[in-house]
Amino acid sequence: MSDDENDQKATNAAFDVLHFIAAKRLEAGHLTVIDATNVQPESRRSLLSLTKEQHVLAVAIVLDVSERVCADRNAARADRQFGAHVLRNQQSQLRRSMRGLRREGFHRVYVSQGGRGGRDSHVRA
Repeated sequence: MSDDENDQKATNAAFDVLHFIAAKRLEAGHLTVIDATNVQPESRRSLLSLTKEQHVLAVAIVLDVSERVCADRNAARADRQFGAHVLRNQQSQLRRSMRGLRREGFHRVYVSQGGRGGRDSHVRA
């Protein structure tokens, strides 16, 4: 939606396009993957509505990466960096979100714990 991926003013338009494309793919019966942070329930609500409208099951794939790994990757970005408080807030929101994903309407929840020293992934049915 912008020639600059760091242009935050393009966010709303970009999500409008994302929802449009996701709806069309679901209508056509295609596998549809949304790659977005979505750590707040309100960010996921409209996507879950799309799956209900199309009578498909929603699956959450959570990339539970440690704050240290996120900080290292953030520091390596030449184009933009976020402050430590942004990473802490995102981690906190992720933790709160993980507990309620099934209640929100996700049929399955897969968690990959890369960078945490634990198992690579598990399913919460």
